[in-house]
Amino acid sequence: MFKKKLKFLLVFCLLTLAFTLTSHVHASTDKEEENLYSVYLKSPNNNEDFLNLLKKHNIEVTYKVDQVGLFQLKSTHQNLEILSNEVNYIDSYNLPLTVQSNIIKQNSVVNNSSLNQQNNSLWDLQWDMQKVTNNGLSYQLSSGSRNTVVGIIDSGIDFNHPDLKGNILSSENFVPRGGLRGTEPNENGDMTFNTDYLGHGTFVAGQIAANGLLKGVAPNIGIKSYRVFGSKNADSSWIINAIIKAANDNVDVINLSLSTFLVKGEIKGSNGVPQEGDFAEIKAYKKAIAFAHKKGSIVVSSIGNEGLNLKDKNVTSEYWKQNLNESNKSFSGKLIAVPAQLPNVVTVSSIGPTEELSNFSNFGNGIVDIATYGGDMRLLKQYGEEKYFKEGIFLQEFVVGAAPGGTYTYSVGTSIATPKVAGTLALIIDKYHLHKKPDKVVHILKRTAKREGDKAYTGSGIMNVYYSLLDKH
Repeated sequence: MFKKKLKFLLVFCLLTLAFTLTSHVHASTDKEEENLYSVYLKSPNNNEDFLNLLKKHNIEVTYKVDQVGLFQLKSTHQNLEILSNEVNYIDSYNLPLTVQSNIIKQNSVVNNSSLNQQNNSLWDLQWDMQKVTNNGLSYQLSSGSRNTVVGIIDSGIDFNHPDLKGNILSSENFVPRGGLRGTEPNENGDMTFNTDYLGHGTFVAGQIAANGLLKGVAPNIGIKSYRVFGSKNADSSWIINAIIKAANDNVDVINLSLSTFLVKGEIKGSNGVPQEGDFAEIKAYKKAIAFAHKKGSIVVSSIGNEGLNLKDKNVTSEYWKQNLNESNKSFSGKLIAVPAQLPNVVTVSSIGPTEELSNFSNFGNGIVDIATYGGDMRLLKQYGEEKYFKEGIFLQEFVVGAAPGGTYTYSVGTSIATPKVAGTLALIIDKYHLHKKPDKVVHILKRTAKREGDKAYTGSGIMNVYYSLLDKH
């Protein structure tokens, strides 16, 4: 008899970790205060010379990603202009961007009678996994092996979760001592620290490789954790650094269940004076992802949860103005979702149980590569919040997943769709021995998708693990 007491934490929001832009306002040159800046060099070959230059000017380096030539400095804007005039290898610089958790949690207990206690399983609650695996038939074709690895760049993983502990191969922490801007005293900077304060990484890992009460798409695949979130926001440079490390570790697939908006163009202050856009981060992300692709890793990214058509410049500009612009600024150019809109990335949108685009998922023709199940919130609007949760209507479209402490939780988001794609790519690699052949594997994934829906919503189609593995290569 299954006696374990289940404690479900209901997450009433989108699970994707959404990035937010920090302010680009500079202090007056009359009395300018120091800020953190991201500086991107034209070539990493200039790293040593640049560090000597900073030492000469008494400018502090707070973080660096040597392999792509990205540095985070504590400086004034005026000093950066002086440096830029002194040498010719500084490509771009801007205020660093941070990652913000958008998880709003509400406690809820799901009655144990909702479980299949005879089989000690949550399978009956996993409508999404039933659909994507053809009701479990894909497991008969392949469930993966530890020979193939997915690197999860996220908030860490609960190493003791009974559904995950057999698949976790290693972990590495990229959150420095003190965490974001020194505001997280629990962060000791230890490279082995892996506590998942947000629960996001544990949920993502369960969608890929859970093998217990919960089932992931690839229950025997290997997973490695690259922790870039503490209990608060993260810095983009940490994530870029983690991409490089995962590629150097030769992971087969890199899962990025996160997204941000960066300005590719020129930002103007309220006084109309031009300021730099977000070129440093954009170029560093591109170089890191290109490096991963060259090493043979497939990078998979969620498209984001703002419900926007990313191809519509007017829509994205208005979103920036209403949600990301805190200082009455304007920009010329375009707003891009990163890493979703960068080269060498498999970009994932979310659909719900009706196979319609989830009402929170971003989309865009030529941006979405593939779609799969991340849940939906359509019925919330129809029934209202109180009835939706009190009467359990949310169970029809929310996704159940792993949570820290050996527990389970419900949520929705493109963050939930993305790891299903990452796990499926890993299965294709494992079954057909296609390590270090990222383009061929992605081609198989797209070719075997069910071609339904608008391409702006689903790209090549709706993914099905069974048909991806059934395909003859």
